[in-house]
Amino acid sequence: MQWDGTLESIQTICDWSNGDRSDEPWVDYLTSEEYSSPFNVLVHTPEGAERVRPNDWIVRVEGEFYLCTAENFEKKYEVINA
Repeated sequence: MQWDGTLESIQTICDWSNGDRSDEPWVDYLTSEEYSSPFNVLVHTPEGAERVRPNDWIVRVEGEFYLCTAENFEKKYEVINA
């Protein structure tokens, strides 16, 4: 799923990725004045937590989540609407 930079989009992504995992979510976010964006979105990958920027994609591969820039996503993946 692609994050468009909005709170609504973050909530949709969290619902999609986390399911019932409220104790250890795959994707979470904070609202903070410390960051240039009003939201600090993190995806927890096998390599550790990575910060998501607007237009980045969060992809699921065999049950794990990864961050992908929009540019790399277009080169590697095809969007499907399920």
